[in-house]
Amino acid sequence: MFVAVMLIQGLSAQVANKFVSSAFSKTELKAMTPEQIDYLNFLSEKAAIVSYAPEKASQCEDISVVSAKSGVSISSVTKENFNFHMFNFVIDPTKSQVYKIGDSGNIVMIYSQERLNIMYDRYKKSNSSKK
Repeated sequence: MFVAVMLIQGLSAQVANKFVSSAFSKTELKAMTPEQIDYLNFLSEKAAIVSYAPEKASQCEDISVVSAKSGVSISSVTKENFNFHMFNFVIDPTKSQVYKIGDSGNIVMIYSQERLNIMYDRYKKSNSSKK
């Protein structure tokens, strides 16, 4: 019985995706619950959208106003490698935020906490139905 419980717990352990793994140390990840890691995985995939919109970018504040973790080069941020967790975003409770990424013509939109809560509820329901 004990072995069965341990196996079930092991199977339910959440694995950090590549974005979360690169933003947090192994020590930090070990200290997190599976639910915390799941939420961080969700944020890395859904909290922001990067798109090419040069006309909108000209009206936005540059992402450099948001402090980034050391080693992050704003000029090398692209749609493919954008890592939400490498920046210290303050998520607004009710409003999405949009920043331009240098002179690339790309923008990043960070969803509001209100929107993220709705999306996370759907994400959890969707993932629980796959098990």
